[in-house]
Amino acid sequence: MRAVLKGLFSFKPFDKQKTKLFSAPIIRKRATETPTSIRSDTDREMGYVLRVRLASFFAGAATASAVGFYILHRDYKVAHAAISQQVKELSESLDGRISALEKLKEVEAPRHVEATE
Repeated sequence: MRAVLKGLFSFKPFDKQKTKLFSAPIIRKRATETPTSIRSDTDREMGYVLRVRLASFFAGAATASAVGFYILHRDYKVAHAAISQQVKELSESLDGRISALEKLKEVEAPRHVEATE
């Protein structure tokens, strides 16, 4: 296929033998080639280009997927740390309030006992 394309686009205006783009030697060369040989060259080139493009696409998709999963994992860890910190602060606050109420209850309990006697 490259030879055909090279022959088609090798027009030189100052060449004495070839004065037109489709001169006789090029037509004879194209006529001697069978369509299957042209097709197989084209298929090989297109197959190679397709494989390269597909490989590039899948490599890019895999890279983007890995980066996306890394970002999601990092966001998950940050959110988990933030929520656990909030729960820890709330738990400490609640424990402090409960202990304050228990102390109040201990102080008030003897007064009620004395009052009932």
